[in-house]
Amino acid sequence: MAWYVRRLLITTLYLMVMFEEVSAKARRRKKGGRRKTRYSQFYYLMVAFFLAILGPIIFTFATSLWKDPVVPRLVRAAVQSLKDAVFSHMGRPAGATAWTTTARPGTEPPRSKLA
Repeated sequence: MAWYVRRLLITTLYLMVMFEEVSAKARRRKKGGRRKTRYSQFYYLMVAFFLAILGPIIFTFATSLWKDPVVPRLVRAAVQSLKDAVFSHMGRPAGATAWTTTARPGTEPPRSKLA
């Protein structure tokens, strides 16, 4: 089965190169209008070809993520972890680092009335 796919890809690539060569000769004959690079249409076809291949794969992956019941928990955990990493330094006095075990005098947070 794999050799069918390989043969299809090689044949498609060969046909696209042939098509680009023919259209380049036609453009050379006209020599009018806007100048484009020689392989601009080939690149367009290659992008379309790869999107045709990768589109269903990406769609299937997105669909499986949408249906998976664990994904919301993972997203919440990732967002909380990101918040902790980004905002963990907020409220610390200037010059304090993550490894500082004691705060400077006068900058202790207010104590809870319950403790």
